[in-house]
Amino acid sequence: MIEVVSLSDTIKERLESGEEEVRMAGSVEDYFELLDELENTPYLVTYDNDEIIATMGEATEMHELLCGNVIYLFNKNYWGSDTRVYGSNCAVFVEACQKGYDPDVVVVRGVSQLHDRPKRVKPILNPLILVEVLSDSNRGASFTRKINCYKQIPSVQEIVLIDQYESIVNVLKKTAKPNEWLDTTYQNMEGIIQLDSLEISLKDIYRNVLYHP
Repeated sequence: MIEVVSLSDTIKERLESGEEEVRMAGSVEDYFELLDELENTPYLVTYDNDEIIATMGEATEMHELLCGNVIYLFNKNYWGSDTRVYGSNCAVFVEACQKGYDPDVVVVRGVSQLHDRPKRVKPILNPLILVEVLSDSNRGASFTRKINCYKQIPSVQEIVLIDQYESIVNVLKKTAKPNEWLDTTYQNMEGIIQLDSLEISLKDIYRNVLYHP
């Protein structure tokens, strides 16, 4: 009898053997199936250019501190409103690109529009703000594709890129002109970042973040 090894088992085996990232050819349907099969596991799965990309959901101390600070600041300012904040376990699917991603922080206003797939895990389709914490591993061509894909989500108004090694934040803000985005760089720790209706200081984003050589 031939043993059939599932895609999720293959990914688990390779990641647990020490591979930092597993890339496998696959379809959108394969990606969606993996979202269900790997639900509540330490694995993160994205889908880009007909390729399934799986990693362990582990991150550096600085990455987690930055994500935690941003989620806290958003929740503090949005508390009591219809705007909600999610972490990286909340998948976002970009219909225009047919790609699925796991942003570090997702902000949604109003009712969440979810993918209509008839399974448990339904990616969000209408984020308002997307946040990515930058690392050495996500500065290449695939990351550029991801950001360009984010820009094609009609509901997205701002994309925030936070450097975990230096105190630098870039905010991409959609303008009133079609396909035009304003890119603003913040480096002054006393500076105030304008996001949506919020004012957030760079100092608060980087609070308690320790830089290691």
